[in-house]
Amino acid sequence: MSFLVKYYGRVPVDEFSARSLLYLQDKIVNTPNERNGKPLTRKTVNRYVGLIKQAFKFGAKFGWAEPSTHYALQVVDQLRKGHTTAPDNPDVKPVESDVFEKTLDKLPKRVADMARVQRNSTMRPQDVCNIRACDIERTGDVWLYRPPNHKTAYLGEVLTKYIGTAAQEILTTYLIEKEDTPEAYLFQPKDTVRDRNIERRCNRKTLNKKGEVQPSHKNRKKMNPKRTPGEKYSTESYNKAIGSACKKAGVPHWTANQIRHLAATEIRKEYGLEAAQIACGHKRASTTETYAEIDHGKGIEVARRFG
Repeated sequence: MSFLVKYYGRVPVDEFSARSLLYLQDKIVNTPNERNGKPLTRKTVNRYVGLIKQAFKFGAKFGWAEPSTHYALQVVDQLRKGHTTAPDNPDVKPVESDVFEKTLDKLPKRVADMARVQRNSTMRPQDVCNIRACDIERTGDVWLYRPPNHKTAYLGEVLTKYIGTAAQEILTTYLIEKEDTPEAYLFQPKDTVRDRNIERRCNRKTLNKKGEVQPSHKNRKKMNPKRTPGEKYSTESYNKAIGSACKKAGVPHWTANQIRHLAATEIRKEYGLEAAQIACGHKRASTTETYAEIDHGKGIEVARRFG
């Protein structure tokens, strides 16, 4: 909204026209990102223009702007690919399987298990961060996980993720650990910190002649630290842990979203596009196609036989 305020802050609301919005759209396209100096992407520009339209819709709803003002802005189209100088972000590719495995070796065990569960169930990063025992139905051989908060929850949709044997084996340990608190998140940063501290104490070799820990090496944990480990991982802390592990493993940087792309690609290759669509929970197959890469090997085999 800063663009609207900067260029039209003193203009009466109902004098803001479609032409004004087109001018503003052009200004946004030619304004570099403040953080990195790079041009704003096409999707970002479209999102900003959409928010400005939404502001006028909100104003018309409460009588702060004429409905005709809001309707007039709808004629301004979104920027189309290839018809603007605004760049597009490169498509997010799935993380390579060997890179994924090398990174897991450098991750804390609980975070590595999060990544494994995400791969085995095609969850979004936020879904694996939010997983709780009370949200998992375990009556059948395949468990059903229905997160109460997810990407399309605001539309009233129910998301169901299918958890098979491999993911069940990983989750069972955490379900037993949290059996007295079914509403607690299964993967918690404070548990990771506790595991790390226990490992450090077990590996400590600096004992004195009496076999005791040196006074300078005793537990010096602060009684009231300013920052304490949280009750759940956020997508940011999850990705931060992955990024740190990538550096330690000496592999290209990747993010948790690419695990979902990897899983979708593997399912599509083995069972087809429709199966990948169901596993990912997409309404349209076209959405799945952007996640799951085409198996070019099948195309090559067809060409060998029929070409």
